Amino acid sequence: MTATTDVELSPEQALAKRWLRTSTAPLEVWQWLGGRAPGSPGQIPAGLEQPVSGLLKQSLRSLGQPLASYSNEHERQTLEDCLNTVAAILTLCHTQMRGPALASGERMLAACVLPLYRGLARGSIIEVTSVLRRQLADALAIANLVHEFQDDLAALLASAMSSDESPYATIQRVLQVDVEVLSQLLLHASQKWDGQDGGLLHQLVCDETKVDWRPAWGAPSVLWRLAGELIAERAEFVVPRDWISVPVPWNEASEHWRDIVHALLQTPLTTAKANRPVATDQSGQPTNQTTEQATAQTTGQTTGQSTGPAATQSADLTRIPAEASGATPAMPPAAMPSSDEDIERLKLEIEIADSVDELLQSSRQATGRAVGNRTDKGHPAETPRPRGDEFVVPKIIIAEVRSHNDPAFITVVRRQLAVCRSEERTMSLIAVCVQPDGDEENMPTLQSLGLATWQQKLVNWMSEHPEIHDPYAFVSNEGELILSLMDIERNTATGLLRQGLIEVLSGQSASGDVSAMLSRVTIPARYYSGIGSASAPTAGFEPEQLIEATYRCLAAAQRHGKASIKSIEVF
Repeated sequence: MTATTDVELSPEQALAKRWLRTSTAPLEVWQWLGGRAPGSPGQIPAGLEQPVSGLLKQSLRSLGQPLASYSNEHERQTLEDCLNTVAAILTLCHTQMRGPALASGERMLAACVLPLYRGLARGSIIEVTSVLRRQLADALAIANLVHEFQDDLAALLASAMSSDESPYATIQRVLQVDVEVLSQLLLHASQKWDGQDGGLLHQLVCDETKVDWRPAWGAPSVLWRLAGELIAERAEFVVPRDWISVPVPWNEASEHWRDIVHALLQTPLTTAKANRPVATDQSGQPTNQTTEQATAQTTGQTTGQSTGPAATQSADLTRIPAEASGATPAMPPAAMPSSDEDIERLKLEIEIADSVDELLQSSRQATGRAVGNRTDKGHPAETPRPRGDEFVVPKIIIAEVRSHNDPAFITVVRRQLAVCRSEERTMSLIAVCVQPDGDEENMPTLQSLGLATWQQKLVNWMSEHPEIHDPYAFVSNEGELILSLMDIERNTATGLLRQGLIEVLSGQSASGDVSAMLSRVTIPARYYSGIGSASAPTAGFEPEQLIEATYRCLAAAQRHGKASIKSIEVF
């Protein structure tokens, strides 16, 4: 096929065309992400030859083991191959996003792993496969952009983390590149290109390509936000509405993600061909130059000395002890390129074991600034559980719902009532409202993710109370806080709520007659609550019965006065 007439390409088209001609974005990897299977069982796409941590493979394999037990031999092999490829792509992305872009890169990779957690909770990997591949494609596109623009873009992404701006928004704002369109072009063209005909490639990237539809739970903005919750160093874990009906064990997921982070940070960087572009002629054919020579001569590549943390390290890889870094022995000096330009190009960000903790801490500090620390100093987060050389903060789940009539909320209450029924337990549902008096604006103060200060404080207070275990909280669009407490009966729930409101709203320690004290709290706000409790509900007991009873009590409390709590036992 002859080359098509030259037309002005969009930034996305130009990048897709050039990347697919080079090994910066391996063609076979894009083909796999687009849905094409490798040539034979047990094979991962070409271009992913860089070492992958055994710990990373093991961590991802632990997600597939429960699913594999219900699969036949072929399905188990397919699942294992998929997870091995995912491990290799995560490693490739992380390699290219080290340095200044480390924090945003790790959060982006966490967004890629989230579909796997959802698939595990659902008991099926099929549901999440398409979202998983699309999210990996986006992450690889962003990693390639960082590789393309190096520290300039990496610094911008790191700066954007302070305002919790996603890489999608930053890249669109600064480079005028739509990441979703770019990755979709790469996926579309890679499925039909033979890797040889430059004219065909030009035609494919110029074809009108629509971005694939994704379910609401798999939208990039939702996954980016949820990834921030997963990696954050705080107790509150705010779950978007589209995720609350999926019983993901978020505390275990958070710990599992830490394992993945450790594995990624300990993966040695290599001179893998996937990380270096290959020079091509005008027709798109690779030249006969060596990889090192092609790297130095690739058209449009801007080379320069890195200003990131790794730039201060020696370019002599033989000085890095393999035992300390976990790396394979470095190549002998005779195999190193002699060109100064090549040496600059091949400077690798190698972190030995002593620097792993420092990198991990710096990334978490950046993530903490991005999402904000919403734990009040007067009510510190629950004491973290030690794990290895770090601490894991237990997560308190707070789910977003539209209202108490939200089907997603009703589904969760139904699931909890089923547990109460099967184990003969008690459940209390609490709806709490706090509204400012008159024009006062200091209570409640809204913060990021839609949580008010009093909501954060009350949830943390509940989680720290010795009588309350694993509370489940919801926040509605009307500003109500709904608490679901297991093994707490009506009178106990009423007493705990009074004490919590006093300490949270006034900062005073509750003692004596807390019922009388609540009405005397000098806070410029009205606060009232309804409580509905059910003990060992029968098979015919519906969640709407408990919810409606709770909200009847809330309405009665609102009519009663400034500080009122009404409760009822529901049978």
